[in-house]
Amino acid sequence: MSMFSTGILVLTSPLHVLPLRIAPVLTSAAQVVERTLYVHLHPGLNLSTGGQVRPVYIPPVVDLCALISRLYSNAADICAHLDVRVLLSNVRAQSVVLSGSSGPFPTPQTLSHSPEVVLTDFPIQDSGQSSLVTQCLQKYAGHCYVCNPTLSSVLLYPRLKEVEEDDDRGGSGAQLKPLETFSDVVVGGTFDRLHGAHKTLLNISCLMANRRFVIGVCDQELLKKKVLKELIEPYLKNHGIERLRALTDIVWPEIALLVKKRIKQAKEQGKRVCVVDAAVLLEAGWTYLVHEVWVATIPEEEAVKRIVQRDGVKEEDALRRLKSQWPNAQLIEHANVVLCTLWEPDVTQRQVLKAWNLLQQRIQKRQEEIRPSP
Repeated sequence: MSMFSTGILVLTSPLHVLPLRIAPVLTSAAQVVERTLYVHLHPGLNLSTGGQVRPVYIPPVVDLCALISRLYSNAADICAHLDVRVLLSNVRAQSVVLSGSSGPFPTPQTLSHSPEVVLTDFPIQDSGQSSLVTQCLQKYAGHCYVCNPTLSSVLLYPRLKEVEEDDDRGGSGAQLKPLETFSDVVVGGTFDRLHGAHKTLLNISCLMANRRFVIGVCDQELLKKKVLKELIEPYLKNHGIERLRALTDIVWPEIALLVKKRIKQAKEQGKRVCVVDAAVLLEAGWTYLVHEVWVATIPEEEAVKRIVQRDGVKEEDALRRLKSQWPNAQLIEHANVVLCTLWEPDVTQRQVLKAWNLLQQRIQKRQEEIRPSP
């Protein structure tokens, strides 16, 4: 099959079925598209009518957030070489839909890269439908987006029959829970190398915003000091821990998938030890990813002093930052190795070297225990 640089994938399966199909759909799409894959959502779209099908608004619901999270997670595992981008032009709140708007695409939208091929998961009942569905699909894509004049089309359904029996699971009449939305949504970060977790955060934040979505990108000074908690603390103060947790519940699983992938790569490269340097390893529940947890501690008063000196913040701000983290006692409860950085750097270095040498002994002992007897 021919390979195309850029494609657009039109997903038509009901929302309760799509999570089951994401993996095989992406696997098939990766055999056709090699660089950029746009994803257009239109659950329930019928491409077999023979007439002109129009895009419609779909409401932002919780299931849609779960689908987007699953999509980017699977993309990282299945087709990491692809730049997958979910398009949200036709996702609108019910109030906007009822305001008299004629539709999400009054004119075709221009994308960063013009699609050369359009793909779909639309189910074909018999091979005689292929030509009709193909024509309808191309017209639909051309109505929504500015595509390559020689746009090709690919029907993926013949490759997806392994999940066909799951179509009725959950029932098409299942109630979809509306997504809680807000007038303004603000996020911030370095966004250094835009990966799947970033895309998930940005997509779902966009769904949650009714009026304005603001993205704050760290400047050079903030990047140098690495004090990204200043971006989180105002959010905590104004909105509370529950709403912050709603975001971390989405982003942390995505980061965990990326960590697992890097660990797997290190193992395939023959690395003996892989170090996961993660400040929120315990809070995020990532201990299942590692064999041992090493914790570095320091008394609170010394920590406050160092934050004030390093970052130039007030003492009460430094203390508030520490209070939002796990206390030393709680960290130590989950630790296999505890280091203290209270003293001079050379003292800490000696602690680390001793801990590292003891780790090598434990690794050697484990290998001897699992080595089969002659």
